[in-house]
Amino acid sequence: MKRLFFLLTINLSLWSCIGDDCCVDPLPPGNTRFDLNKIYEPIYAETTEIPTQLAKKRAIESAGQVTIYQHYLMIAESGIGIHIINNENPENPQKIGFLPIAAINGFSIKNDFIYAKHLSDLVVLKINFEQSTVEEVQRLSDQFPHNVYDELPPGLKIVCPDESKGEIIGWKESKATSTKCKR
Repeated sequence: MKRLFFLLTINLSLWSCIGDDCCVDPLPPGNTRFDLNKIYEPIYAETTEIPTQLAKKRAIESAGQVTIYQHYLMIAESGIGIHIINNENPENPQKIGFLPIAAINGFSIKNDFIYAKHLSDLVVLKINFEQSTVEEVQRLSDQFPHNVYDELPPGLKIVCPDESKGEIIGWKESKATSTKCKR
């Protein structure tokens, strides 16, 4: 009887998401599922430049990867940048700044060098914690080839991308009512 119930449950779950009205993965920015009945538009990287100074500390909205380096906590916020926190006194950690890196998707650090995945590039940054400065030491282009269309489900309606606006880093729901492009 348990086996029959198990097989029936599996069968029903497989049939529960069939048809064009079904929401499908993967997740775009904002953690909402793509809906095949809506139109999506590209999100373009605002800049590929990495600042030379840490920005003011800011609230952590969506914490990602956490890396401990010396007495610092470095918390990635996917697509936005890295929060840097002085954790010399673990009972009273102090935010010291934020390193904005548009479209960051992972990083590591060794010997004061941050190795970050920035768009499709691998960027090597030298950080000086005491002076809150950052220097781009090297950029290896196209180390992480990524086709932004691969994350879109077939049949999704999209606003036609404009390559002159820069590199696409994600997708968001559009207010457009019609489009000529489709995935």
